[in-house]
Amino acid sequence: MIGNCSILLDGHNAILNGDSYMIQFMILAIVGIVLYGIGIRVFKEKDLPL
Repeated sequence: MIGNCSILLDGHNAILNGDSYMIQFMILAIVGIVLYGIGIRVFKEKDLPL
């Protein structure tokens, strides 16, 4: 598992070598959107006494 994540976390080498790093940013954006959606769902289910 950690070996597979090194591809995603090795963006600085891609930038320094002039390689494409767009796929890494796309994966990061997708993970962020998913986590944001989960956070909204959890927040809506909570009954906060305001």
